[in-house]
Amino acid sequence: MKILTLTDKKLVMKHQPTKIRTLWLGALLFVFVIYQLSLYLYKVFFIPAFLSQQRWDTNLIYGVFLIFLMALAISELSTPAVTCNFYKNINQVVIEYKGLRTSKVIEYSFADILRADIEEYQERWGTVGRPILILKSQKTIPIHKDYINAQDVRHDIYTINNFIEAYK
Repeated sequence: MKILTLTDKKLVMKHQPTKIRTLWLGALLFVFVIYQLSLYLYKVFFIPAFLSQQRWDTNLIYGVFLIFLMALAISELSTPAVTCNFYKNINQVVIEYKGLRTSKVIEYSFADILRADIEEYQERWGTVGRPILILKSQKTIPIHKDYINAQDVRHDIYTINNFIEAYK
C-alpha cells in the first residue's frame, strides 16, 4: 500500500492491484496478434490460393486461446483499487473499493478495532501477506485482497498501528 497522506488527524493509504500480470498478458496478447498477422500475410502473399485451405481446428484453437487471454485481461483490469482512510476527528476507518463500474464503502469505528495485523503465508519465492484489521469481536477484515511482499505489509501495519495507538 502507498501512503498518500499522514498527518496527526488523517492517514490515507491506497492499494493499486499489481499491474505486472496485466503487462505480461498484454505482451502475450501482442505476440499472439503479431504471429496471427504474419501468418495471414504469409498465406496471402506467398502461398497460392489453390494450395491453402481453411483448417477449422487450428482457427478454433486460436480463437479459444484469444478468448482466454481476453477474459484474463478483463479480470485483471476490473480488480478494484482500495483506498483506506483513517480519520481521528470522526474516529473512523473508511475503506473504499473502486472498480470499473462499482464502488463499495465500508466504515468501522476506532473503538471496534483491536489492532492491524498481517495475514501471511509461505510461497515458493518467500513470504507474502496482506494487511487485515482485527476487530474486538475477533473478526478479521482484509484491507485488500492481494497478497504482496510481507516486508512491505509489515511497514504498513506498523504505520497503521502507530496511528491507531495515538488515538487510544
